[in-house]
Amino acid sequence: MITRRRTTSAAAVLSGLAAVALAVTLAGCSGGAAPGSGASSDAPAGPPTAGGDARPLVPLVSGEALEYCPDVGAGHLDGPTDAVEATYICSARVVDTEPDGKVITQETVERVADPATLFEAYAADDEEPTDGMCTMQVEDPLVVWLDLGDEVVAVRAPVDGCGFPTADAKAAYEAADRTLVLEAGGDDVIVPHPGNDE
Repeated sequence: MITRRRTTSAAAVLSGLAAVALAVTLAGCSGGAAPGSGASSDAPAGPPTAGGDARPLVPLVSGEALEYCPDVGAGHLDGPTDAVEATYICSARVVDTEPDGKVITQETVERVADPATLFEAYAADDEEPTDGMCTMQVEDPLVVWLDLGDEVVAVRAPVDGCGFPTADAKAAYEAADRTLVLEAGGDDVIVPHPGNDE
């Protein structure tokens, strides 16, 4: 059993949310290309993603979780997935705020048992940015981490005309069969689950 304090400032969390909101507004509603937009269908085969700048709304801070899901920008899934050795979904949520403004998070690392359906949904093209109105809201980009053996890359869900994850991508993300690898609870205890990351 490993004990770790996972805190970050409330200002940092709010600043991150504001940055995502601005990026969503600019990418989805201004007619510009969304960050990490997918490559064209005639693009040469390469790594699963060319990179991007999407990140979870609530950042991971636990060193143990970051081993599986490093803090790297996520792009569109635009390459073959044959080399993927493991697929992880990592998430963090705010569970408490201390009097000094420090935010306590609960984090989980889950391995996707059969990511084929998830890959299919994430490989869909981003929709063209809309010329119409978009709601002023923030949605998590639903980042998934792909372990390629020698590196880990992050991919985000394809987005609709307003820069939000598409309905198909959301459904595949939520339906993915997952096995818990580790969790970092609000009581600051990280509980490893041996064998689940093999």
